[in-house]
Amino acid sequence: MSNNAQIINIGAIHVADGTTVDFVPEVDVPAASIVVVGKLVGIAKFGISAGSRGSITVRGVFDVVKDPTTNIPAGTILYWSQISWHVVKNAYAHSMIGKAIEAAPPGTLLEALINYFPESRRRLLRKAAEKQKAAESKLMIAAEKRLDDPRFQAFLDDLEKKTAAEFDRKLQTLNDSSSDLPALSESIQVL
Repeated sequence: MSNNAQIINIGAIHVADGTTVDFVPEVDVPAASIVVVGKLVGIAKFGISAGSRGSITVRGVFDVVKDPTTNIPAGTILYWSQISWHVVKNAYAHSMIGKAIEAAPPGTLLEALINYFPESRRRLLRKAAEKQKAAESKLMIAAEKRLDDPRFQAFLDDLEKKTAAEFDRKLQTLNDSSSDLPALSESIQVL
């Protein structure tokens, strides 16, 4: 413990472990819903009827859907976007939801603090992610075959020659037309 610790005896009383927070919704809240109350973000692990006291989970490690185009490194502070309805990296007008505990490249699910989906949804999302990875793998193999194909290299060589020839032609046209312009010293009048 640091010698610079500040100790303020104000009689704080422990009321909960902080994993869940009581919540009385105005509308029915289905299980696995993200609940945003001001800047507090939690997950309803169980359904909560409108007007009934329930709780939202605000601490733990859960799988969450993120922006499928974004790369999120492990340790990144995450925010819940009420605009796009997924985890994002930027704080702009979003409520903090937690921290990524593993890297999540584009197109992956994200395990993050403060999020929850029921097991059936997790299984479905993992299955979808596995299918996506399999499709990406097949597409990468096909792309590599095309890139290694000698016909593709011949196409690129031909394209490069045509582009160079067109550039040279346009440059020559520009040079030819510039000879019609007056010399620089002739076009500037000094007063």
